[in-house]
Amino acid sequence: MRGVKARLGTWRAVSEAMDGVNIRTLCRVACGAERGSPALVLLTARVAKTSVERLLSPPVAADRCCGCGRSG
Repeated sequence: MRGVKARLGTWRAVSEAMDGVNIRTLCRVACGAERGSPALVLLTARVAKTSVERLLSPPVAADRCCGCGRSG
């Protein structure tokens, strides 16, 4: 969620890209105060132009392959 905000610049822009999701909801989910709904996950994946699986998987270190996890 924070990555989408960094790309779009403001929570207002994120809200507009997600068909008007409440800005307070976006902020609370991004900071961990609230869990996002499955619909919010789908909207986030659509706006981020990625898959739900990639969004929900743990981050991969920059020196590792995001497909298999190998370094180098």
